[in-house]
Amino acid sequence: MKLKALLLISTLAFVGCKSTDVTQLNTMAKPETIAQAKEELGQYDYLNVTDNGVIVYTERVASGYRWKSANIKEISYRIACENLGWYVESGMIVRMQFKGQGGQTRDYDYTRCLTEVPTDLYESKS
Repeated sequence: MKLKALLLISTLAFVGCKSTDVTQLNTMAKPETIAQAKEELGQYDYLNVTDNGVIVYTERVASGYRWKSANIKEISYRIACENLGWYVESGMIVRMQFKGQGGQTRDYDYTRCLTEVPTDLYESKS
């Protein structure tokens, strides 16, 4: 019985951490917008634009270090909703992938950018 409970819990934990494949995300972006994003963002190694209109941003933490959730939340909002905001407003989705210890994956569409509140983690303290 204990073994079954342990297997169930570990299975649920694994499923809960699994994110949707980017090819399964539905965007409202027009083909012209996707083509423009591929052209403009293609020069950056950490950005990839998929054929279905998802901009994937990938960042890795060095071995021996760990991501902080507050930093991930702040960086994700600032990049997806501010730096790449025009693309999001045009119907694209930005997937923020933080790989390594403590990493997370966060997807941003227009609605999330409107409703999520950024922190003041990187604001200057005057």
